[in-house]
Amino acid sequence: MTILQEKADYTVILNHLEVGFSRNNQMEVADKNGDLLGTKDKRSGIKGGVKDMCKVILADWHSHQPQASSGPSEAAK
Repeated sequence: MTILQEKADYTVILNHLEVGFSRNNQMEVADKNGDLLGTKDKRSGIKGGVKDMCKVILADWHSHQPQASSGPSEAAK
């Protein structure tokens, strides 16, 4: 984690709106290139939205990881 947004792999933005008894939490997550990966608009607590944004980040992170081979590498042979 970092407070320097330009060095972060992902950025999550929360827009918390509260009018009277009505609450609305809008969240979005973007990668380090500024590409929007997901958004969530929830009329409830922040907890569920944060979990959803974590799932988006993890899915994107795993999609950029090298695939493990099913057998031993050539060097190991």
